[in-house]
Amino acid sequence: MVAPSAGGSTTQHAVTIHLQYGSTNLSELYALEDRLEQIISATGTGELHRHEIAMDGSNGFLYLYEPNADALVEAIRPILEGCQFMGGAEVKKRYGTPGAKESSEKLAKK
Repeated sequence: MVAPSAGGSTTQHAVTIHLQYGSTNLSELYALEDRLEQIISATGTGELHRHEIAMDGSNGFLYLYEPNADALVEAIRPILEGCQFMGGAEVKKRYGTPGAKESSEKLAKK
């Protein structure tokens, strides 16, 4: 999702979540994605782009995009914090195109 900034250019923030999944059964991941898409749609805060999971199911990434990374993370935080396998996940926010300022945080372990 791309939106014009005050200067007339477009910006795209990114949120990348590195998680420790621990299973080759992806049903819980798909259920999480469904919940994320519902809240993102209801709040208009971005889009869930895709996921990547290791072949052995050990870990993976979720990729989300939005003009305001902070708003996106705050919208999805309750869902992430309520999901057992998201404990300890690293949430990285990038405030623009690749090379822009970044920040990251770890979700509390369950």
